[in-house]
Amino acid sequence: MNIHQEIGTLSDAAAVELLVAFVRSQPPDDTTPARLDAPLLENLTTAFGAHGEATPPVSEGELARAALLLLADAPEYAQGVAALIANPPPKQFMGVSGAAVIIPAVLIVLQTHLKFQRKPDGKWSLSIEKKPTDNELLKGLVKKLLGFA
Repeated sequence: MNIHQEIGTLSDAAAVELLVAFVRSQPPDDTTPARLDAPLLENLTTAFGAHGEATPPVSEGELARAALLLLADAPEYAQGVAALIANPPPKQFMGVSGAAVIIPAVLIVLQTHLKFQRKPDGKWSLSIEKKPTDNELLKGLVKKLLGFA
């Protein structure tokens, strides 16, 4: 089974836990937004062509799996994601969930490809800083984030 298939078989809880474990292992970056506010949501919607589209609701697990798929597709993160799947964190660190946890984690994953910049007027600008190997994974993650939010 390849890594994409393994991610697809993760339960919602396991996917969220692995994503949070991955994000916690990354160095802090104070340029990543801490929450998904209305201006950022609008900018993501515009940047990824989701205006006028109905975004179906998604679960935390679907959102986490989409983020893990994007990470697994990036050569610099694939090995770390594979290691987390093969050796998940101990059970005492599990049990994290909720929008307060998953949305910041997904924004950190998006930061691996996007550059967020907040303007003095409070509006956000986005630019793709590093193209993913599969652009559909990035678009899929944003659409799932919009459906979750």
